[in-house]
Amino acid sequence: VPIAYVGTSPAIKDGGNFQALRRELEVHVLPTKIPLNITIDISKLMVGDNIHLNDVKLPEGAIVKSNVNFTICSMEAPEAADDKRGAAAAADKAEKK
Repeated sequence: VPIAYVGTSPAIKDGGNFQALRRELEVHVLPTKIPLNITIDISKLMVGDNIHLNDVKLPEGAIVKSNVNFTICSMEAPEAADDKRGAAAAADKAEKK
């Protein structure tokens, strides 16, 4: 089921970088109750905050069979995002050589 991220985090105004680590969740639910999407509100995420599987309110009757409380999304500091872009660019440059 696709994840629909809604809201705007105040951290984005400060240059924070939203990272959607998951775009969908595998849920177990009756065929007649399959949701169109799972909505996750990110309007309260601040820099350094994460939303994990256990934080997600699933539709009634839906469950995710996982023993891991994995991260769904995060809000990174602006410099962390710049560091990742720089590292990725350096890796691309090294591959081309």
